[in-house]
Amino acid sequence: MSLNMKPIELDKSFEIPVYPEQCTFCQNYIGMTTNKTTFEIVHSCKAYPKRIPREILLNKIIHTTPYKGDHGILFKKIEK
Repeated sequence: MSLNMKPIELDKSFEIPVYPEQCTFCQNYIGMTTNKTTFEIVHSCKAYPKRIPREILLNKIIHTTPYKGDHGILFKKIEK
């Protein structure tokens, strides 16, 4: 008996990294969730509690200087 189930794609665009480089090492990083409707990976932090901008996730913008919508909260390296 076959269930004919299609595999679920966690990130349909395959562009958003599971562990974004700069965010993973930031004190302000909250974590990752998956959108239950689109199955898209969504990362959040104190600066962007709903969704970290794609430019930051892909390291096109290094968030050590202000970026639109960050409310003055910048990358802060996790100290050991």
